[in-house]
Amino acid sequence: MAKQEKSAAELYREERKQRIAKAAKNNSKKHISDKTQKTIVSVIAIVLVIAIVGAITGGIVKNKGVFERNKVIMTIGDTEIDKYEYAYYYSSTLQNLASQAAQFDMYYGNGMGAMYVGYDYTLMPDEQAFSGEIEGIEEPTYADYFGHQAIESLKYVKACLAYAAENGIELEDEDYAKVDETFATIEENRVNEDGSKYSVGAYLRLSYGDGMTEKLFRRIMEEQTLAQKVMEIKQEEFAASYSDEEVEETYKKGIENYGVVSLRSYTFDVEKDEDAEKATDKQIAAAKSKAEAFKSKLTDEKSFKTIASEYAELADDEDYKDYLTDDSLTLEEDSEVSNYSTDEKLLDWVKSAKAGDTYVVSTDTDSTVYMMVEPVHKADDSKTYDVRHILIKFPEEEDTEEEAEATDETADSEEAEEAKEEKTEDKQEVEVKELDTSKYDVTVVNNVKTPVTDAESYNKAVDVLTAYLEGDKTEDDFANLAMLHSADGNASEGGIYEDVTEGYMVAEFENWALDEERKEGDVGIVETTYGYHIMYFIDAETTTWSDTIRSDLATEKYSEFTEELVEADNVKAGEIDADMEADVDERMEKLARNLYNSIQSQMSSYSYY
Repeated sequence: MAKQEKSAAELYREERKQRIAKAAKNNSKKHISDKTQKTIVSVIAIVLVIAIVGAITGGIVKNKGVFERNKVIMTIGDTEIDKYEYAYYYSSTLQNLASQAAQFDMYYGNGMGAMYVGYDYTLMPDEQAFSGEIEGIEEPTYADYFGHQAIESLKYVKACLAYAAENGIELEDEDYAKVDETFATIEENRVNEDGSKYSVGAYLRLSYGDGMTEKLFRRIMEEQTLAQKVMEIKQEEFAASYSDEEVEETYKKGIENYGVVSLRSYTFDVEKDEDAEKATDKQIAAAKSKAEAFKSKLTDEKSFKTIASEYAELADDEDYKDYLTDDSLTLEEDSEVSNYSTDEKLLDWVKSAKAGDTYVVSTDTDSTVYMMVEPVHKADDSKTYDVRHILIKFPEEEDTEEEAEATDETADSEEAEEAKEEKTEDKQEVEVKELDTSKYDVTVVNNVKTPVTDAESYNKAVDVLTAYLEGDKTEDDFANLAMLHSADGNASEGGIYEDVTEGYMVAEFENWALDEERKEGDVGIVETTYGYHIMYFIDAETTTWSDTIRSDLATEKYSEFTEELVEADNVKAGEIDADMEADVDERMEKLARNLYNSIQSQMSSYSYY
């Protein structure tokens, strides 16, 4: 009997297996855990817009998503999933990881993204091994990872849809408005470098693959919005289900996660030789000896500041006197207990220390002396707020060379004083406009002191605010004015600041936003060292320690809830049709290549260092 020939699908799988084995053997890049990766990315303030439509507009309308046979590649429960919907979820994870890696490359140089994020966007996903584990796959590649995540996301969304249908949860007008906002963002971004526009469909096909249409994209957006709504409803329900006693018990058991302390600290760096890789035992001991000597002199909190000032002076710290008055130099106030978990002995001390207790921690690089000020306690209520603002900056001083030379020559002369007075008089000659708030039906709070610092800037702020007040007085109107007039970096986003925590903004800005009488729609002008801020108040929230615990408990319970949802029979996922694997992989590789070309195009306009 003749030997049966292998099918095309079997041959493809064997070829793919060989390619994976080769990639796993050759790829020796360092990978890090998802948790660490998220931490690293969140710590860095990075803004990099990866415009998927960047460098490759040619040929994007070749395939407009016409019907193809066998476009269904798998089923989840009774729901058929086609290659286009699968490509959306695959591409979303790919774009997210690739953009994170590109952010590192842009700021720290080529190759840093692959080192810290784990994914190298210059290689194809099936050319690099994935460091994590994926059930059922030995030596997985990133192509496997992106595919796995796509299926997991699809299962989750479809499970939420099934739950929503069974429990009467539907999208409302405000939910559809969120989807419309997504399309509005696409409208803003579908512009070529030469200023010409192309269709939304072309944008979507380039971003998520051939076959993606506006209709399909809207359906996916609506399904994701509904899944988000299910999550919000269930988490709110779970959070409310915990009693005060359960929350208190969780706090006691989780002091390390929820407790805070206030303590003072002063650090002595180990002074190693300039060319040495590490310090000697003698140098390490010297730093520890200083810390122990510091500790032996302590009597109370006031003495800590005095001694810190003395040691700072010995170390030639020109700000040594500030240690007596500036608490920020030594005081860590309401610091989370978990911040000290890197040293087990220090953590034990932090959890048990009483007010006035002291402790020294020594490492190969430094020695730090601590004094407990306020032992473990519950965190105070925290406030966050959402505002929009329009910044009218003070004019920058731009002296000519002649003026600068004249200023240098007469810095201490009467002529210099007279010149300064003349400048001040010129500013004061500008008539300051009055802001008449009596005729408007919104609260206008003007916190600018008189006489104003800069009349021209203030008058411009008054003009912009008046234009708002004489319009429809909506938040969208204010956002449009911010895009036109604000000198702040978030002007393109309508001047919005969301979830701003206390202490983040300058005092005048924050005091206006956190005024207890502030209500939605209030507007006004605030002066800071930056200029005049035209403010629009959206809302504010107060979070208590118990809210934080309830939120954490609800998140944990929701995770268990979703695990049960995705295991239900109506969302059981099948495998990708074997005859479709080659086609699907080819499409996903094209997405990765398009994304790489786009990133390269965008990053070419930035300096890496």
